[in-house]
Amino acid sequence: MMQRDPTLPNEGRRELRRRWWLYCVIGFVLGHAMFGIIGHGLTGPHEGRPLGTSAVAHTIGLLILGLVVFSLQRVALEPWLQVTRRRVMLATLSFVAAFQLGAYAFRPPFDYVFGFPVLGVAAWIGLNELEGRRFLLTMAALASFWLGLVLIRLAVVPLIQLGVWEMDPSSVLAHTLMWIIGGGTTAIVGGYVSGWPLSRLLLPSPMSPWRSHASRHAG
Repeated sequence: MMQRDPTLPNEGRRELRRRWWLYCVIGFVLGHAMFGIIGHGLTGPHEGRPLGTSAVAHTIGLLILGLVVFSLQRVALEPWLQVTRRRVMLATLSFVAAFQLGAYAFRPPFDYVFGFPVLGVAAWIGLNELEGRRFLLTMAALASFWLGLVLIRLAVVPLIQLGVWEMDPSSVLAHTLMWIIGGGTTAIVGGYVSGWPLSRLLLPSPMSPWRSHASRHAG
C-alpha cells in the first residue's frame, strides 16, 4: 500500500485528485451504461414514472450502478483511505433510496438532483480518517456533483429541445446514450472539482491548525 508522505502534501494531493477523477469518470460512464441497458432494455420504454416490472428493472439497474461507482471509488481511495465492502453496500442502498425518493416523490430531474451527490460522497463521508474542516469540505465535495447537472441543463438539454439531437423514446440505445452523457458529464465536472476538497480532507497540510487540533483531539 502506498504510504502518505507528510512532507509532500501537494504531490500526494495531485495523485489523489487524478485517481479520484479517473475512477469517478469510469464508474459513472460504465454504471450508467449498464443502468440504461438494464432499466430500459429488460422491459422496454415507459411513460412517466416506471411501474411494475419496469420499476423492478430500474431498481436493479440502480443497484448495479451504485455498486460499480462505489467499488471503483473504493479502489481510487485505497492508498489513502480504507473503504470497506460494507460501506460500499450501504452507500449503494443510500443512492438507490435518494434516487427513488426524487423520482417518485418529486419527479425527474430530482432523481438525479438527489442521487448524484450521494454517488459523490457516500463512499467516504463521515469516516474517521477525514481531517480538517470536515463539514465545509464535505459540503463542497457534495455540491461539486451538482455542477455537472447544471452543465447538462445549460448545454445538453437545449440541444435536444432545438432538435439537434432527436431521442427516439422507444430506443434502448438512445436512452442509454442519454444516461451515459448525463452521468459522464457529471463525473467529468463533479469528479474533478470534488477532488480538491476531498484531497484536503485526506491530506491536510502538516502545519495546518486544523490538523493540529484534530491530533490533540485524538490524543
